Amino acid sequence: MLSLDKSRIPASKEDAARKIDYTVLRPTDTIEQMLMHARNADKLGFRSIVVPPFIVASVKEIVKIPVSTVISFPLGYNSLDVKIEEVRQAHRLGADEVDVVLNISAMKSRSWDYVEKEVKAIAELTRSLGLTSKFIIETSYLSREEIEKASRIIASSGGDYIKTNTGFGSRGVSLEDVIIIRKAVGSGVGIKAAGGIRTALQAILLWGIGADILGTSSALEIYNEYEETLKYIRGSLIE
Repeated sequence: MLSLDKSRIPASKEDAARKIDYTVLRPTDTIEQMLMHARNADKLGFRSIVVPPFIVASVKEIVKIPVSTVISFPLGYNSLDVKIEEVRQAHRLGADEVDVVLNISAMKSRSWDYVEKEVKAIAELTRSLGLTSKFIIETSYLSREEIEKASRIIASSGGDYIKTNTGFGSRGVSLEDVIIIRKAVGSGVGIKAAGGIRTALQAILLWGIGADILGTSSALEIYNEYEETLKYIRGSLIE
């Protein structure tokens, strides 16, 4: 039986919402749709609403929950100077949190000094601006060793969260990804599982094995089915 830590699993849909970043990053979403999602996220008390940079200011005007945005999304190829300016702009627009894609090519090249320099510079900047930082490593492209190394760099360089995936890679998050990261860094840094999370069952399993928060564009669906799913699996997967 899969071992789950039931203390990590939210007891209600309201508690679950407070551990989910309601994500609105589909390129086909219209501005009206994005604003509708933001209102829904705010009304139901989700942890944050994640939107593209261009609409941060508009969303900030209509919600009380934190507003997150993305940096160098989705491949992380921008230079450090450009990423720094993106973070500054996000702050000026009113963002409370930033989800930063690290340079995937640098990680695949094992250019760990470059990765560490990038994380340290951005983590220092976000702390000075009062922003929460989530660093996306895109596990779908990394080996186990690379996941471990990147995670340790984020943990030791001041990142608030290690985020698994963008949702635009070759796959979404796996249970194994979260287990690898948690074993690599312990409890000293948060884990945001993201990418391909569409059901309440997936959410429960990810929290139970070590994820702190989730990012998903299926936040509303998970919210609506959460308590029924939790009740159904209690006693089988959860003791």
